[in-house]
Amino acid sequence: MRQYCDRIPGIEWLISSQGAWVSNLDKSVVLYEGYMSPKHVAALLESGRIHNYSILVYTRDAIVTPHRDDWIEFYEGLANNRVVETPASEIPNLHSYKMVWLEDEARIQDAACIPLPSDELLGMQTQPNLYEFMPLTTNKGYAVSVLAKHKGLDAEQVITLGDAINDVSMLEWAGCGIAMGHGAQVAKDAARIVTPPADPSEAFAAGIDLLFRTFNIP
Repeated sequence: MRQYCDRIPGIEWLISSQGAWVSNLDKSVVLYEGYMSPKHVAALLESGRIHNYSILVYTRDAIVTPHRDDWIEFYEGLANNRVVETPASEIPNLHSYKMVWLEDEARIQDAACIPLPSDELLGMQTQPNLYEFMPLTTNKGYAVSVLAKHKGLDAEQVITLGDAINDVSMLEWAGCGIAMGHGAQVAKDAARIVTPPADPSEAFAAGIDLLFRTFNIP
């Protein structure tokens, strides 16, 4: 996300890693960090290895993987970010925000049936080929509330836009949640406004346009 935000004028703050990180763009001010415990990271690494998933981990300093393969290269293209191969034994101690398992869609759906190593973790499918794990306390709704409090705003003064399962918490928290028409049904159910179906590459702009028209903003 950060590399895209750097190109857009006017953006001051960034929420990333499913809400595990809230900071200004240059990271000089960090409002919130939510890390997974090393033992949970180690357990998920082992579970992913046993069930033959490709694995990457978002850490404080880099995105890492214990083993590079075609799925890791796929993710690099998807996220426009480099993934660093790192020994599995070192990863649990790297201050990890979240872990991602990658595979074909059918096998990713199976990941939901694999027991979590702790009830302090949350797992969810975020895209057809991605299943993500994070602390149970980590979500975008909480992250937005942290940033809003810092800016002196209450929920009714906040607008959020999203299209996925992991956007539900912030769509519900904000006074005005806007879901993309092409998005997940649970996101649309959580939102106050839903845009007409559109090309996903243009959906955010369509959401802003609909927001302006709904509230008669000149």
